[in-house]
Amino acid sequence: MPQVGVQFYESMKGWIAAPQATFGDSEKAWFELRAKVSIEDLDAFLADKRHRGQLVGIVNFDRVDRNIPAIGYVELFTTSADTTIRLMRYRASFKANDVEYIMVGTKHVSKAIGLNVWGHTTTLFTTIVRSGSAGYITVAGGIIRLSVWEGFRMLCTLRGTGSESRKTRANAVSRFIRFFAGEVSAAYLH
Repeated sequence: MPQVGVQFYESMKGWIAAPQATFGDSEKAWFELRAKVSIEDLDAFLADKRHRGQLVGIVNFDRVDRNIPAIGYVELFTTSADTTIRLMRYRASFKANDVEYIMVGTKHVSKAIGLNVWGHTTTLFTTIVRSGSAGYITVAGGIIRLSVWEGFRMLCTLRGTGSESRKTRANAVSRFIRFFAGEVSAAYLH
């Protein structure tokens, strides 16, 4: 039996801070992540507490370059050490001008930090690091967001995968939406 999954496209962007080596004023830097998120095996995704999917896309980072290929993963609604907070984690690796970069970001979803479901599920607290001789060095950090328009667009791209049957693919989408809604409810109603 083939593995049934889902995929969707997501685009988050915003101005982030790029600290200066001289500890002067931070500069602003535009950062954008456009990615396809694929969950190839929905049953395994739902059973795994990390709820991990694959991320493949491009990064536009005006301090470095545009249309940089990126790969990584997302984890949707993992439980934090404080079980009242659900985390949505993003990690994307990309390489430009022979330098390796990693973007890591987290969305914090919880009624403990206010009843702002849209804001919490679309605001990614982001750090970007680059490789160096002594390990990774932070080059920028801040917040990127999924706009209302991009949120609507993302919903329109949600598709079932892994089956020729329309009914099976539609069922996968329905199960994913129930998972997402259930996790949001758990974060805000319990």
